[in-house]
Amino acid sequence: MPMKNDFSGCSHGGSYIFVRDKCVSSPCQNGAICISTSHPDSDISGYTCLCPAGYAGRQCGDSLADFPQLRACTPGSCSNFGTCYNSYSSYNDDPSSPEYTCVCFPGYSGTDCSLPPIGISTPCLTSGIGGCQNGGICQNIFISPSNDANFFCDCRNGFVGSRCDVQAEDPCASAPCRNGGLCERDGRSFRCTCPILYTGSACETMLSDPVPPLIFSCPQPIILTSSVPVAVQWTYPFALDSTNSEVLQPVSANAAPGAVYSPGQLAEVEIVYESLSGGRSTCAFWIYVNPSQ
Repeated sequence: MPMKNDFSGCSHGGSYIFVRDKCVSSPCQNGAICISTSHPDSDISGYTCLCPAGYAGRQCGDSLADFPQLRACTPGSCSNFGTCYNSYSSYNDDPSSPEYTCVCFPGYSGTDCSLPPIGISTPCLTSGIGGCQNGGICQNIFISPSNDANFFCDCRNGFVGSRCDVQAEDPCASAPCRNGGLCERDGRSFRCTCPILYTGSACETMLSDPVPPLIFSCPQPIILTSSVPVAVQWTYPFALDSTNSEVLQPVSANAAPGAVYSPGQLAEVEIVYESLSGGRSTCAFWIYVNPSQ
């Protein structure tokens, strides 16, 4: 899981307190961003998870499709172009109570990013300016449960730490993509490219509906006239996987080109193709040898 940094800029008695990193254990799920924080009424350190789209609840472990009541972000949650994240705070004793975090547009800060960048001292200006290294960018944020305006260093690829000064481990090193998914570093997090059968942030969900292949040039009925057994020639149809256009070979066939048929014999030929998603399509045609008079 991605790790954000090892400090907090949380306001506490008019100063900013740096705390031990609670994100090292990767508590946030489903690719959520973890930010180390301090409690506004104590020196106890904790963390806040910024949930990716579609998730909320304890450590961003709940799907909004299953628990829509956990959605805290609304169109008006964060003002002045701030970005709203459904979030979870380790200080929250009731994770069923929705909460959100605003990541403010550059210059803005305060409750819901409502303070404009004119004549005010934002957290980034007072404590974060010039301190984010290796391309890190200082971001003002607002966390709804504690009404806490603070900041963090938004680190670029490969770095974490209070000032983005620590080389981070490769987020793909733990092989987070499941079911054969390919992992690619994406900022502080990772992105999975899933195989055809799977979807989800970690390729954890199997697609429910198999997609059948496409079959072209299935033979028409074949009628021959002969007084003796005859070898019947035909050509296998052409089949494509409809999801990736891969050419498919038959998985089963009850006859083959060149098979011998007797006069008066009527036979149905069936050729079955299967896509990578498990869908099946069948080419079927008749062969009839009409006895000569």
